[in-house]
Amino acid sequence: MEIAGAARRHDVVYANSQKAFVLAALANAVARRPLVWHLHDIIDGSHFGGGQRRLQVALANRFAARVVVPSEPAAVAFANAGGRTDLVEVVPNGVDIVRDPRTRDALRRDLGLPEGPLFGVFSRLAPWKGQHVVLDALAALPEARCIVVGDALFGEKAYAAALRAQAERLGLGDRVLFLGHRGDVPVLMQAVDAMVHPSVSPEPFGRTLIEAMLARTPVIATDTGAASDILDGGAAGTLVTPNDPAALRAALAGVLSSPESLAARIDVAEARARARYGVAAMQDAVSAVIARVAAGARA
Repeated sequence: MEIAGAARRHDVVYANSQKAFVLAALANAVARRPLVWHLHDIIDGSHFGGGQRRLQVALANRFAARVVVPSEPAAVAFANAGGRTDLVEVVPNGVDIVRDPRTRDALRRDLGLPEGPLFGVFSRLAPWKGQHVVLDALAALPEARCIVVGDALFGEKAYAAALRAQAERLGLGDRVLFLGHRGDVPVLMQAVDAMVHPSVSPEPFGRTLIEAMLARTPVIATDTGAASDILDGGAAGTLVTPNDPAALRAALAGVLSSPESLAARIDVAEARARARYGVAAMQDAVSAVIARVAAGARA
């Protein structure tokens, strides 16, 4: 009742998480205020149980005035789960970074990173994020090293431990640096030869892809979820088959063998990130959705 009371004092209720939406939808039965759900996930069996999916979609179909999603794959997943397509508004996430003026060599020296071929993986440590595939690919590239930035968050400590054990088993103990959570991800991205986004299940967006594009660092990503749309089908980066160490190894080797060939693609990537994925553009688009919902309610 407390949420319902708060909702009655406003023209529109905006729910920015799964939990917030469920609570707001239940309160909406009493408050009767337009409800906007900003859905940041892909609703499928990779991430949610059947009962949870059915509840989310049923509440959205009944109570949501709009469902905002960050990408077309997220919109398709919502529809495939039974969601009403007329509710959906695609608003890409906004990302801005400030590039560090130091050269890559200077950044590595100042950050204490090794010289030579160096790749980076930036995400929480979880099986569906695919860091284990990177380790398998790296084992076939004896000249390369990798930094793994991020750590376990949601009961995934066993996977984090398994990654370290895998690195030792593959003889990568001195070539893979597990850096844990860091507050300087954009700077670290500028220091590596390429950023690897190895998810084995679809992602609704991919913030690190945009960060790397703005950092002018080559991107290698698995062709699943929103990656293909963000990278313009491969024009702004390299797409590989998910959960395929051989394909990933070939892409990594390509970066090392002909870095000069990536220059044009890096220009395309940076321009695309600035044109499509700015913070101001996202704020304007979300504000426009809320304004339309409020206007419709008043009418």
